[in-house]
Amino acid sequence: MKILSVDVFNLRNIQSASLELSPQHNFLYGANGAGKTSLLEAVHLLGYGRSFRTRNPRELISSDLPAEQVAVSALFQRDSGEKLRAGISKSASGQSQARLDGENLPSASQLVREFPLVSIEATSVDLVTGGPSERRQALDWGVFHVEHQFADTSRQLRRVLLNRNALLKQKATSQQLEPWDQQLVQLSQQMQAMRQPYFEKLLPQLLEVFALLEPALADHLRAELYPGWAIDKDLRKLLAERLERDLFEKRTTRGAHAADIRFTHEGTPVRERFSRGQLKALLIAFKCAQAKLYNVESGLQSVLLLDDLAAELDPDKLKKVVGMLDGLGCQTLQTYTTEVSPQALGIRPEECRMFHVEHGKISQLPPIGEAE
Repeated sequence: MKILSVDVFNLRNIQSASLELSPQHNFLYGANGAGKTSLLEAVHLLGYGRSFRTRNPRELISSDLPAEQVAVSALFQRDSGEKLRAGISKSASGQSQARLDGENLPSASQLVREFPLVSIEATSVDLVTGGPSERRQALDWGVFHVEHQFADTSRQLRRVLLNRNALLKQKATSQQLEPWDQQLVQLSQQMQAMRQPYFEKLLPQLLEVFALLEPALADHLRAELYPGWAIDKDLRKLLAERLERDLFEKRTTRGAHAADIRFTHEGTPVRERFSRGQLKALLIAFKCAQAKLYNVESGLQSVLLLDDLAAELDPDKLKKVVGMLDGLGCQTLQTYTTEVSPQALGIRPEECRMFHVEHGKISQLPPIGEAE
């Protein structure tokens, strides 16, 4: 998939912007607060159905206008060559509407499937330093794009948890919980049956990319998928054993919703051993491995959103990351606070477009070597 153009309206300090993108690499320069990240946030809405900076849609809407909603649209080209227009809008009240080729979609997930976006931005480091939900969410992005039944199974699991947790708050008996326990076990096993094969394919790719960035650490890095319960235990029996604990916490503590990826280095959690730069290298390795695996498994191409990638990466590592993505044929949107030479990253001038961002205004720079 390639994004050919993007139109953004009323998003933060971007009142109106239109960009014609390169099918390969796009560099956006500007000071902090200029609007570079807001542009990536707009594209992120198309690929994830949500912002990576806030859950409150009111915060997305430009404060300079009496606008009631933010809107993003894009002309994109499928790998088959077919061109389609996609769009998404979010109102201050929280209502959302996704569109594809002029038709309203019943769910944003249908639009998300059309936009295999991999995003690396400031909050992405939570994948390695935060709680299980961040890692689970990142893992499920990949499973969602290769297992078409995953979205439906995930929705069913959320419904079961909602009902079971409501009963736990009411101090329900084991007999009252039994129907929900049966469904929880079945759906958790189905989720694990989709997650585990994906993780086993992802892990070698992750280790390969991490070795490229941190060769001295790669040999002792380990990653394990925890399914949400001890895999050698029967989940149904475990739910019965933990009933008192669940009643006390008023929530279900075991099941696929509690899955996690556990990263260790020489037996110690990486967040306790790695420097911030090394943690970012691991984050980049995970995300780039997902992009690579998506391309290999689907035969299609993902798009990378890279916000301030140069932060905490030396020029050599930055060049390796961009070069690897270039080799995969991935389209990228990259932001920088200072100008970076595409040639220094191994990118030919004809393979990229450069934009300057200032106070929410975006202007395309002339090709390298041409006078302004």
